[in-house]
Amino acid sequence: MTITIELSPEAENLLNEAAARQGMGATTFVQVLVEEKLRLITNGGTIPHQQSTLDEFESTLDELAALGSYLSPADSAVTYSREMIYADHD
Repeated sequence: MTITIELSPEAENLLNEAAARQGMGATTFVQVLVEEKLRLITNGGTIPHQQSTLDEFESTLDELAALGSYLSPADSAVTYSREMIYADHD
């Protein structure tokens, strides 16, 4: 089956970088991601256990860290103190 999707330039760059870290082309990487997701959905939410190497584990952590920039506040230099978070509590 062939599927065509439109990605933003940012998403395309992230895809290419993630695929390269896994030693794959973008097409193969997307195919692996889709197949893993389908196994997850059809196996009641579980993926058969696969032993990862330390390099694979670190690569996954790097990918998650890269996504953090999209989740951070615009001014990432801002820090939040306990007092700021609980200002409305006694």
